[in-house]
Amino acid sequence: MRDYLDQLRETVASVVSNRLATDSIPDASLDLVLWNALRDLDLIGLGASESVGGSGGDLVDSVTVLEGLLSARVPYAEATVIAAPALSESGIALPSGTFTAASGILQITQGRLSGDLIAVPFARDCQTLVLLAIGTEPFLYLVSLHDSGVQIQARENLAGEARDTVTLSDVLPLEKAPLSIAAATAWELRAALSRVALSAGAAAAIVDQSAKYALERTQFGRPLMKFQVIQHGLAAMAADATAMQVASISATMALNDSPETAGLMVAAAKAESAALVRRVTASAHQIHGAIGFTREHVLGSLTTRLWAWREEHGNERFWYGRIAEIARGNNLWALITGTPELSGTHSSQERQSHE
Repeated sequence: MRDYLDQLRETVASVVSNRLATDSIPDASLDLVLWNALRDLDLIGLGASESVGGSGGDLVDSVTVLEGLLSARVPYAEATVIAAPALSESGIALPSGTFTAASGILQITQGRLSGDLIAVPFARDCQTLVLLAIGTEPFLYLVSLHDSGVQIQARENLAGEARDTVTLSDVLPLEKAPLSIAAATAWELRAALSRVALSAGAAAAIVDQSAKYALERTQFGRPLMKFQVIQHGLAAMAADATAMQVASISATMALNDSPETAGLMVAAAKAESAALVRRVTASAHQIHGAIGFTREHVLGSLTTRLWAWREEHGNERFWYGRIAEIARGNNLWALITGTPELSGTHSSQERQSHE
């Protein structure tokens, strides 16, 4: 039983309540005040074991926090959901300052790293990068983002969140350790899951905001909520948001409990949540009308993030393709019902080696 999760949600809500974006005017800077508050509560280290400086939580705990962060400007998904479990497996201690995460194919010469990393969240404001080097033998590196061989080009996603380009030129890492292919695959799945969880949290907030607006806004002498078409739109939106929440919870539990067989569940969750983004955001903007498109209104800070997160770490087309790869050559009924010996998935490295 996880009775403490409700208390964890309340704690997160109280911490972020006055740190969220209240309109759609982009601010790409990292919120250091919020980052420090999360660290003081031992929430940054939730995804890592105590042996590497974490607080001993698991993926369910860290995803629960992530769903409540909404438009908060911190790389919590990268630090805690994606990187921290890999740091635990590698035995590398959590960085003491601000850190983010990325993966990519690098050139490695005499232990020094070179290459370009695209769309690294908040790299410009972080001290350290946790880097997964993809290859036949995956390695995990810690890289100082203040190294003279590191260049950072500021970029933003559709919502104005920092997604920087990081160029490494003959950089000597601070730490390195090998990772298993299974751990590298789990990194990719956690990255996708992080966007599912963020999207589920934002969709729920959009439903709440839309219902509130429909009760307050009057048209032809009565609240919008009294119109049947608005009621139907809200009901459909709430159903889609609930589906995203269920997908997030199911994929999180699967990846936490049985990472070796969770590929299908995470792929389905990412594909479905990405596909539902369009319906949720369209309904919300239809209910709000023109005011929902203004930069001063809170709705834009949520819908633009949903549109951006839909594309990050693979959109629905990518993950529907991954589902097809998993299903190829397997017993479909066994996959659907979760028979362990038939429902496993292989990493991209493993598929290449088999081919």
